[in-house]
Amino acid sequence: MKYLVAIATAAVLVGGLGSAAYAAAPSDTPSPAFPAGPPRWGEALYGEIVTRDDDGRTTVRNRQRGRITELSGTSMTVGSADGTSWTWVLNGDTEVRADGKDDASVSDLKAGDDVMVAGTREGGTRTASFVTSPPPDLGELRERLKDLRKGGLPHPRGLDLPAFRS
Repeated sequence: MKYLVAIATAAVLVGGLGSAAYAAAPSDTPSPAFPAGPPRWGEALYGEIVTRDDDGRTTVRNRQRGRITELSGTSMTVGSADGTSWTWVLNGDTEVRADGKDDASVSDLKAGDDVMVAGTREGGTRTASFVTSPPPDLGELRERLKDLRKGGLPHPRGLDLPAFRS
């Protein structure tokens, strides 16, 4: 069940990113910058999104995929394939998954590891909520989900899970 939820969650995240970015296109008229049809997105390297909770408070959320270039007990610097480097604060609330272990810690990470990190930004400070090494191959997860759906797996929106309820 945990595997199914992880795949469904990844599918929603990948689908959600595509939908949000495609909705940002300025017009329906094809152009070199915004071709007709669904967008073809390459590997996401990093990004930022602002969310608002029920109380109206906004939170800036960041994601980054790359390689750890520097690491201490309280921070790490991750460099993405295009040369962008962000430094992330690591604390007792940072969840780490490394080498397939769900109960890993910051000490299981090392410089040179490929990671995906997610967290929040306040001002110029990014705080990691979650780090995984190696990062998930979302393209592979997307293909697995397609294969599972052919076998009768419902669309994630059809699952009766709190994360998929409107």
